[in-house]
Amino acid sequence: MTTPGWYKDPAEPDVRRYWDGEQWIGDGVPADTAIPTEPPVDEKPRYGVKEPVLAPFGPESFGPERTAQSPAGWGVPVGGTSADGRPTGYPAQPGFPPAGAFKLPLGTLPGDVPAQALASVGERLAARVIDIMLVGLLNVVVNGWFVYQYISQPYWQQVADAMTAAAKGQAIDPPTATTTVSWLAILIMVIALGLWFAYEVPQIWYSGQTLGKRLIGIRVQFLLDQQMTFGLSMRRWWVQALTVICWPIGALFGLLDALWCTWDQPRKQCIHDKAAFTIVVRARAPRSEAASGTGSEGDPS
Repeated sequence: MTTPGWYKDPAEPDVRRYWDGEQWIGDGVPADTAIPTEPPVDEKPRYGVKEPVLAPFGPESFGPERTAQSPAGWGVPVGGTSADGRPTGYPAQPGFPPAGAFKLPLGTLPGDVPAQALASVGERLAARVIDIMLVGLLNVVVNGWFVYQYISQPYWQQVADAMTAAAKGQAIDPPTATTTVSWLAILIMVIALGLWFAYEVPQIWYSGQTLGKRLIGIRVQFLLDQQMTFGLSMRRWWVQALTVICWPIGALFGLLDALWCTWDQPRKQCIHDKAAFTIVVRARAPRSEAASGTGSEGDPS
């Protein structure tokens, strides 16, 4: 249905509405009456024209009161026309934006913020470095004994001897890792992933901020302006965890993921942000903006 004209509403067959090629506009008319010759006057604003602002962060920021006109997210109640002018003749599809949504300009998605409210690459990098250091300290405490047992295995001395012999041009059979070495390697990786998961996923789910992000003053926000769920937080983490799970090839993916936000437009998203429909924003205005009073309206500086 691409040609503008009067059509029966898929959700209300007894009502005929005007489709302008992109959305339903105006009020409907009974289907059994004569088809109007002119389109209705579109008095409702198109979706996404209102300038978004960065609201204070917290559970109240994502409550149902902010999505009362569209309680199911991108899918709105079947039948009629939504308050923002979108057609509603299709089933609700909560939590997933339409195809191509990430390419839309800022201000066209429910959870968008002004460009100046997006976290910079430097801020994201600083927060990540802090988080890596903290998770590393947790691994020293929890994983330290297993790492010591791993590097103390005779296998590594055999590897060193083989490398020395190869440097001297001597032929020597390469050592074979023992079952103990293999199991210790798996155990160390599982514990490391578990600590990272326990550190990051619950914090992003609950507050949008790890300790590193809190110290830098940035946070993760669900792009569709709804409550962040544990599943979405886990999905976001899982994409990042591929760096460790698929090591060493995963290291290349991890580098690509980390650099993606440097060229992504318009929302500076990494791959793991796109997977979970999130953006990273400033939790407070930069000092230069706060001092000059140029921060965006509604920014909790």
